[in-house]
Amino acid sequence: KKLPEAQEVARALEELDDELLTVDLLSVVKDNACPTPAQMKELVEAKQKHPHVPLALPEQYMWVIGNMPAYQQRLDCWCFIRTYKDAHASYQAALQEFLQVVECFQESEMLPQLLGIILAVGNYLNGGSNRGQADGFDLETLGKLEGIKDPTGQDIRQYIFSVFLNQLQEQAAQFVEELSPCLSNIYRRINKDADGVEKLDKAAKITFEDFDMCVTALNAEFVEKHETMQMILSYFEDPADQFKLRMPSEFAQAKEKLDALVKLKDQGKEKYGQLLAWFKVQSMKSSDFCLLWDNLLIPPNMILNADVKMKKDFLVPTFCQAKPFHVDDLMVLWKFKELDEKRARKKAQSRRPRRRFSQRLRDAQEKASAAGEKDAAPAAAPAASPAPGKGKGKGLPPPGKGGKKG
Repeated sequence: KKLPEAQEVARALEELDDELLTVDLLSVVKDNACPTPAQMKELVEAKQKHPHVPLALPEQYMWVIGNMPAYQQRLDCWCFIRTYKDAHASYQAALQEFLQVVECFQESEMLPQLLGIILAVGNYLNGGSNRGQADGFDLETLGKLEGIKDPTGQDIRQYIFSVFLNQLQEQAAQFVEELSPCLSNIYRRINKDADGVEKLDKAAKITFEDFDMCVTALNAEFVEKHETMQMILSYFEDPADQFKLRMPSEFAQAKEKLDALVKLKDQGKEKYGQLLAWFKVQSMKSSDFCLLWDNLLIPPNMILNADVKMKKDFLVPTFCQAKPFHVDDLMVLWKFKELDEKRARKKAQSRRPRRRFSQRLRDAQEKASAAGEKDAAPAAAPAASPAPGKGKGKGLPPPGKGGKKG
């Protein structure tokens, strides 16, 4: 879109006219029409030497804007207020999704069932040795199971999931549903390498560490622009100046939003740290944590090694198109069910998801806040969330707990 005339741009900047200067046009003005002190000095000298020579179009914008008090700071503050909300919304949504990933493990009732099976299998294999009576195992062990193979070449996961998916179908179905936030956080796509060989690329859609840095940077930018705003308020003598009238309240709203965002970020960091501590893990990047579980349930080779028709008709649409999947899909992937023996997909997809405790809590809080009813407050503050592994699956040992590890 073409910039308005120079005088109109200056007027819009003075009046903070959001309609005339869209965010895109504001960015153009900021990048191209704001003179540096050196450029402004050259313009003043040129005007003095040649007072009757008209300025070129770019210099016209620089001249009218450059003669405004604190134009650069005014523009920087206005631009921040106009743009931070999009970043805030994006970061807030990502952090809320990450909290769901963490909470799906903390609140899972069936996670101890699967971990108990893995531990029991490990103790059986290590029977007769000092490793055969372990009380737990390192989380990284989940990524090493594929290396334990039988004479036919099948790894130990095949047996583990034959027990879990076949003999404990209801528990397995609940487990897959419980871990859906984590599994939905993984991007899966079949590509080809330089030699034309297929590979399954996986990546976490939301990595907490990235958004931790983004939120920190956005908040630091706010602090800088807020200081600038306070500094230049004294430059404008007119009490009706739009900057003096609007910016203090706009920045107050921004502070409220960003304080809440920082709190949400800190909450995610604390909860993720608690989850790692429960697994006896000192440090692990959140993307690696999610990929560890995704690779356990959906090994890349089981998709890549399938025949072309199976990949095209079922595996790619089910696991590589960002759609939720169900326990029946995993049973087909692990070859415990034939594709034509699956339950009706339409029925499975229309099933209402089981809401987790944290989601029910958030819904109650939002409902109480919207209604503004005082008697809704007790319902919005139930007891603290159960620790990971507690619930129906209690009694099974968590990984890493106890004096021995398998």
